[in-house]
Parts: sequence; structure tokens; C-alpha cells
Amino acid sequence: MASLLDSVENSIWHAFDYFALEGDGTATKAKLKLLTDEIGKILDLQDVDKGLDDYRSTSYLTFEQYRYYLFKEVFSALPDEMSIPEQHRNEAKVDEVCWQLCKSNYIERDNPFFTGRLCLYAFPNFLYAR
Repeated sequence: MASLLDSVENSIWHAFDYFALEGDGTATKAKLKLLTDEIGKILDLQDVDKGLDDYRSTSYLTFEQYRYYLFKEVFSALPDEMSIPEQHRNEAKVDEVCWQLCKSNYIERDNPFFTGRLCLYAFPNFLYAR
């Protein structure tokens, strides 16, 4: 379901960006497998991270490559129709997983303006600042 991916793309980007700390805009497949597995658990999909090993011939991916993988191998496995409450639950769960992975970038800083809990609540709205 492409609309769910569109709804959580920015959350996923922030988690990806956290994994891409080397600064070259890529993240290792080993790190991305963790995120992919968590997304698969939320969406009740089995072994969606296994295909990352065979996807492309590198050990790292750009965000665009990773998003394409998620679109083709993960989100396309979802039913075409999903109830609005179910979509909102899945969005919230994916946002939470992404937040747990990258929150240290936003909480551990000098002179914080927001507390950690407020950052979590602002996270989905903040996501569009990429």
C-alpha cells in the first residue's frame, strides 16, 4: 500500500539518516535490515529484511534505493485496502520505531529547547524538515 509508505516516508528517512552517519548519504544494509525487520513486524510481514542481501550488489544503499526496496518488497505486500484506523495505528507504530532508532540525534544535544517526550510528540510534524 503506497499511501502508507508515503505517510511514513519522512520517519523512515530520519532513521535512515541516523544510520548514514558516515556523511556520504548511504547506510549499510546490515543497519537497514534492523529497520526493515521492525517495519515487517509492525505490518505482520515475515522475513522482509532477507531480500536486502540480494538487492543491488553493494553493501550500502542510498535513501532512494532503500525506499524503492521498501516500496517493491514490503509495502506492496500489504492489501490494497486498509481501514483508516488500521492505517493510523500502523503509521504511529512505524513513527515510534523510527523515533526509537534516531531519537538520540534530537534529544542528546546542548541547550535543548524541548524535552525528550515533547520531541517525540513533535517528531511526526518535524519530519518534513528534511
